[in-house]
Amino acid sequence: MIVSAELRRRGGHVSVIVQTAPERPGTGTTTLQVQVLRHFRIVSNGSVVEVGHAGERLVAYLALEDHTRTRNQVAGALWPEAAQYQAAASLRRALSIVRRLAPDLIRREANRLSLQSWVSVDAQAQRHLIDAITTGQRDSADGVELRLLGGDLLPDWDEYWLAAAREELRLLRLLSLEAVAAAHVAACRHAAGLNAALLVAREEPLRESAHRLVIQAHLAQGNQAQAAQQYLRYRGLLWDDLRLLPSPDLQALAEPLVREAARRTRPSRAGVPLTSR
Repeated sequence: MIVSAELRRRGGHVSVIVQTAPERPGTGTTTLQVQVLRHFRIVSNGSVVEVGHAGERLVAYLALEDHTRTRNQVAGALWPEAAQYQAAASLRRALSIVRRLAPDLIRREANRLSLQSWVSVDAQAQRHLIDAITTGQRDSADGVELRLLGGDLLPDWDEYWLAAAREELRLLRLLSLEAVAAAHVAACRHAAGLNAALLVAREEPLRESAHRLVIQAHLAQGNQAQAAQQYLRYRGLLWDDLRLLPSPDLQALAEPLVREAARRTRPSRAGVPLTSR
Protein backbone atom coordinates (compact mmCIF):
# COMPACT_ATOMS: atom_id res chain seq x y z
CA MET A 1 0.00 0.00 0.00
CA ILE A 2 1.34 3.46 -0.93
CA VAL A 3 1.40 6.09 1.80
CA SER A 4 0.29 9.54 0.66
CA ALA A 5 0.59 12.79 2.54
CA GLU A 6 -3.07 13.73 2.32
CA LEU A 7 -4.89 15.02 5.39
CA ARG A 8 -8.66 14.69 5.66
CA ARG A 9 -11.04 16.10 8.24
CA ARG A 10 -13.87 13.96 9.54
CA GLY A 11 -16.18 15.43 12.10
CA GLY A 12 -13.53 17.82 13.37
CA HIS A 13 -10.84 15.11 13.46
CA VAL A 14 -7.87 15.43 11.12
CA SER A 15 -6.45 12.17 9.77
CA VAL A 16 -3.54 11.13 7.61
CA ILE A 17 -4.99 8.95 4.88
CA VAL A 18 -3.06 5.91 3.69
CA GLN A 19 -3.75 5.48 -0.02
CA THR A 20 -2.15 5.19 -3.43
CA ALA A 21 -0.16 8.07 -4.82
CA PRO A 22 -1.73 10.41 -7.40
CA GLU A 23 -1.95 8.84 -10.81
CA ARG A 24 0.45 9.92 -13.50
CA PRO A 25 -1.55 11.91 -16.07
CA GLY A 26 -2.73 9.76 -18.96
CA THR A 27 -1.31 6.47 -17.65
CA GLY A 28 -4.18 4.88 -15.74
CA THR A 29 -3.04 3.30 -12.48
CA THR A 30 0.74 3.80 -12.56
CA THR A 31 2.05 4.64 -9.07
CA LEU A 32 5.53 5.59 -7.95
CA GLN A 33 6.70 5.63 -4.36
CA VAL A 34 10.00 6.63 -2.80
CA GLN A 35 10.66 5.22 0.68
CA VAL A 36 13.31 6.91 2.81
CA LEU A 37 12.10 5.88 6.27
CA ARG A 38 14.09 2.96 7.71
CA HIS A 39 15.52 2.14 4.26
CA PHE A 40 15.71 3.42 0.70
CA ARG A 41 13.42 1.94 -1.90
CA ILE A 42 11.75 2.96 -5.15
CA VAL A 43 8.50 1.13 -5.84
CA SER A 44 6.74 1.28 -9.20
CA ASN A 45 3.38 -0.48 -9.39
CA GLY A 46 4.41 -2.73 -6.51
CA SER A 47 7.80 -3.67 -7.95
CA VAL A 48 11.12 -2.49 -6.52
CA VAL A 49 13.28 -0.49 -8.94
CA GLU A 50 17.07 -0.62 -8.49
CA VAL A 51 18.93 2.50 -9.64
CA GLY A 52 22.39 1.95 -8.15
CA HIS A 53 24.22 3.87 -5.45
CA ALA A 54 24.50 7.21 -7.25
CA GLY A 55 20.89 7.02 -8.40
CA GLU A 56 19.68 6.28 -4.88
CA ARG A 57 21.54 9.28 -3.46
CA LEU A 58 20.11 11.55 -6.14
CA VAL A 59 16.53 10.38 -5.64
CA ALA A 60 16.80 10.53 -1.84
CA TYR A 61 18.18 14.07 -1.97
CA LEU A 62 15.33 15.25 -4.20
CA ALA A 63 12.77 13.39 -2.04
CA LEU A 64 13.75 15.49 0.97
CA GLU A 65 13.46 18.80 -0.87
CA ASP A 66 10.14 20.63 -0.94
CA HIS A 67 11.12 22.76 -3.95
CA THR A 68 13.18 22.38 -7.10
CA ARG A 69 16.97 22.58 -7.04
CA THR A 70 19.38 23.70 -9.71
CA ARG A 71 21.73 21.13 -11.20
CA ASN A 72 24.68 22.92 -9.62
CA GLN A 73 23.05 22.79 -6.18
CA VAL A 74 22.33 19.07 -6.49
CA ALA A 75 25.78 18.25 -7.84
CA GLY A 76 27.49 20.33 -5.16
CA ALA A 77 25.51 18.68 -2.36
CA LEU A 78 26.01 15.10 -3.57
CA TRP A 79 29.66 15.41 -4.64
CA PRO A 80 31.03 18.20 -2.43
CA GLU A 81 34.68 17.17 -2.69
CA ALA A 82 34.73 16.95 -6.47
CA ALA A 83 35.57 19.78 -8.84
CA GLN A 84 32.50 21.44 -10.34
CA TYR A 85 32.92 19.79 -13.76
CA GLN A 86 33.43 16.38 -12.13
CA ALA A 87 30.36 16.80 -9.92
CA ALA A 88 28.34 17.86 -12.97
CA ALA A 89 29.51 14.77 -14.87
CA SER A 90 28.59 12.52 -11.92
CA LEU A 91 25.14 14.09 -11.81
CA ARG A 92 24.63 13.50 -15.53
CA ARG A 93 25.52 9.83 -15.11
CA ALA A 94 23.17 9.42 -12.15
CA LEU A 95 20.35 11.17 -14.04
CA SER A 96 20.90 8.91 -17.03
CA ILE A 97 20.63 5.79 -14.88
CA VAL A 98 17.46 6.96 -13.13
CA ARG A 99 15.91 8.13 -16.42
CA ARG A 100 16.54 4.71 -17.97
CA LEU A 101 15.30 2.61 -15.03
CA ALA A 102 12.58 4.90 -13.63
CA PRO A 103 11.74 7.29 -16.46
CA ASP A 104 8.77 8.96 -14.74
CA LEU A 105 10.48 9.73 -11.43
CA ILE A 106 12.49 12.93 -11.87
CA ARG A 107 11.23 16.17 -13.36
CA ARG A 108 13.74 18.22 -15.34
CA GLU A 109 12.68 21.78 -16.05
CA ALA A 110 15.33 23.99 -17.66
CA ASN A 111 18.24 23.80 -15.20
CA ARG A 112 16.21 22.61 -12.23
CA LEU A 113 15.45 19.15 -10.83
CA SER A 114 12.74 17.71 -8.56
CA LEU A 115 10.66 14.59 -8.16
CA GLN A 116 7.50 14.48 -10.24
CA SER A 117 4.41 15.75 -8.42
CA TRP A 118 2.71 12.35 -8.58
CA VAL A 119 5.53 10.56 -6.74
CA SER A 120 4.61 9.57 -3.16
CA VAL A 121 7.30 10.01 -0.48
CA ASP A 122 6.80 8.42 2.94
CA ALA A 123 8.83 11.12 4.72
CA GLN A 124 6.40 13.74 3.42
CA ALA A 125 3.49 11.78 4.88
CA GLN A 126 5.38 11.56 8.17
CA ARG A 127 5.98 15.31 8.20
CA HIS A 128 2.31 16.05 7.50
CA LEU A 129 1.32 13.83 10.42
CA ILE A 130 3.90 15.51 12.68
CA ASP A 131 2.57 18.93 11.69
CA ALA A 132 -1.01 17.88 12.45
CA ILE A 133 -0.01 16.67 15.93
CA THR A 134 2.37 19.46 16.91
CA THR A 135 -0.09 22.17 15.81
CA GLY A 136 -2.89 20.60 17.87
CA GLN A 137 -5.06 19.54 14.94
CA ARG A 138 -5.11 16.03 16.33
CA ASP A 139 -3.95 14.12 19.40
CA SER A 140 -4.15 10.46 18.45
CA ALA A 141 -2.56 8.01 16.03
CA ASP A 142 -3.57 4.54 14.91
CA GLY A 143 -1.21 1.63 14.44
CA VAL A 144 -0.24 2.54 10.87
CA GLU A 145 0.46 6.12 11.91
CA LEU A 146 2.50 5.05 14.94
CA ARG A 147 4.67 2.97 12.61
CA LEU A 148 5.00 6.00 10.35
CA LEU A 149 6.11 8.14 13.30
CA GLY A 150 8.58 5.45 14.34
CA GLY A 151 10.45 5.53 11.03
CA ASP A 152 13.94 7.06 11.14
CA LEU A 153 15.28 8.80 8.06
CA LEU A 154 17.76 6.51 6.25
CA PRO A 155 19.49 5.51 9.51
CA ASP A 156 22.25 3.51 7.79
CA TRP A 157 23.31 6.32 5.46
CA ASP A 158 26.29 8.51 6.26
CA GLU A 159 25.73 11.64 4.16
CA TYR A 160 26.47 15.11 5.46
CA TRP A 161 23.47 16.63 3.64
CA LEU A 162 21.21 14.12 5.39
CA ALA A 163 22.33 14.64 9.00
CA ALA A 164 20.43 17.87 9.77
CA ALA A 165 17.17 16.65 8.21
CA ARG A 166 17.41 13.32 10.03
CA GLU A 167 17.98 14.97 13.42
CA GLU A 168 15.18 17.49 12.90
CA LEU A 169 12.70 14.78 11.96
CA ARG A 170 13.86 12.56 14.83
CA LEU A 171 13.22 15.27 17.43
CA LEU A 172 9.83 16.12 15.93
CA ARG A 173 8.88 12.43 15.76
CA LEU A 174 9.66 11.94 19.45
CA LEU A 175 7.75 15.07 20.43
CA SER A 176 4.76 13.90 18.40
CA LEU A 177 4.79 10.43 19.92
CA GLU A 178 4.97 11.93 23.41
CA ALA A 179 2.07 14.29 22.62
CA VAL A 180 0.00 11.33 21.45
CA ALA A 181 0.95 9.33 24.56
CA ALA A 182 0.07 12.20 26.92
CA ALA A 183 -3.30 12.73 25.23
CA HIS A 184 -4.14 9.02 25.47
CA VAL A 185 -3.22 8.88 29.16
CA ALA A 186 -5.22 12.03 29.92
CA ALA A 187 -8.23 10.50 28.16
CA CYS A 188 -7.85 7.24 30.15
CA ARG A 189 -6.70 5.31 27.07
CA HIS A 190 -3.82 3.99 29.11
CA ALA A 191 -2.77 1.05 26.93
CA ALA A 192 -2.56 3.28 23.84
CA GLY A 193 -0.63 5.90 25.79
CA LEU A 194 1.77 3.30 27.16
CA ASN A 195 2.41 1.93 23.66
CA ALA A 196 3.31 5.36 22.25
CA ALA A 197 5.48 6.29 25.24
CA LEU A 198 7.40 3.00 25.08
CA LEU A 199 8.26 3.66 21.44
CA VAL A 200 10.04 6.85 22.50
CA ALA A 201 11.71 5.31 25.55
CA ARG A 202 13.11 2.46 23.47
CA GLU A 203 14.47 4.80 20.80
CA GLU A 204 15.86 7.34 23.29
CA PRO A 205 16.60 5.45 26.56
CA LEU A 206 17.86 8.57 28.41
CA ARG A 207 14.86 10.75 27.53
CA GLU A 208 13.16 11.51 30.84
CA SER A 209 9.90 12.82 29.40
CA ALA A 210 9.24 9.46 27.75
CA HIS A 211 9.93 7.48 30.92
CA ARG A 212 7.69 9.84 32.91
CA LEU A 213 4.83 9.07 30.53
CA VAL A 214 5.44 5.32 30.84
CA ILE A 215 5.41 5.62 34.63
CA GLN A 216 2.25 7.74 34.59
CA ALA A 217 0.50 5.21 32.34
CA HIS A 218 1.44 2.35 34.68
CA LEU A 219 0.22 4.30 37.72
CA ALA A 220 -3.05 5.19 35.99
CA GLN A 221 -3.63 1.47 35.53
CA GLY A 222 -2.76 0.77 39.16
CA ASN A 223 0.45 -1.03 38.26
CA GLN A 224 2.74 0.43 40.92
CA ALA A 225 5.33 -2.34 40.65
CA GLN A 226 5.77 -1.79 36.91
CA ALA A 227 5.99 1.95 37.48
CA ALA A 228 8.72 1.50 40.09
CA GLN A 229 10.62 -0.94 37.86
CA GLN A 230 10.50 1.50 34.93
CA TYR A 231 11.82 4.28 37.12
CA LEU A 232 14.64 2.12 38.50
CA ARG A 233 15.69 1.10 34.99
CA TYR A 234 15.78 4.71 33.86
CA ARG A 235 17.53 5.92 37.01
CA GLY A 236 20.16 3.21 36.65
CA LEU A 237 20.81 4.01 32.97
CA LEU A 238 21.09 7.72 33.68
CA TRP A 239 23.50 7.17 36.55
CA ASP A 240 25.62 4.60 34.73
CA ASP A 241 25.93 6.61 31.51
CA LEU A 242 26.07 10.22 32.72
CA ARG A 243 26.33 10.14 36.52
CA LEU A 244 23.12 12.14 36.64
CA LEU A 245 19.91 11.71 38.62
CA PRO A 246 16.33 12.10 37.42
CA SER A 247 14.73 15.52 37.81
CA PRO A 248 13.22 16.44 41.19
CA ASP A 249 9.73 16.20 39.68
CA LEU A 250 10.26 12.63 38.52
CA GLN A 251 11.87 11.71 41.83
CA ALA A 252 8.85 13.10 43.68
CA LEU A 253 6.59 10.97 41.50
CA ALA A 254 8.49 7.69 41.68
CA GLU A 255 10.84 7.59 44.69
CA PRO A 256 8.01 6.94 47.19
CA LEU A 257 7.15 3.83 45.18
CA VAL A 258 10.80 2.71 45.26
CA ARG A 259 11.15 3.28 49.01
CA GLU A 260 7.94 1.37 49.69
CA ALA A 261 9.11 -1.50 47.49
CA ALA A 262 12.53 -1.46 49.19
CA ARG A 263 10.97 -1.77 52.62
CA ARG A 264 8.97 -4.75 51.47
CA THR A 265 11.60 -6.54 49.41
CA ARG A 266 15.29 -5.58 49.23
CA PRO A 267 17.49 -2.48 49.36
CA SER A 268 17.65 -0.20 46.33
CA ARG A 269 20.32 -0.69 43.69
CA ALA A 270 23.80 -0.30 45.17
CA GLY A 271 25.85 2.68 44.10
CA VAL A 272 22.89 4.80 42.92
CA PRO A 273 21.66 7.39 45.46
CA LEU A 274 17.92 7.48 46.00
CA THR A 275 17.56 11.25 45.84
CA SER A 276 19.57 14.21 44.68
CA ARG A 277 21.64 16.16 47.14
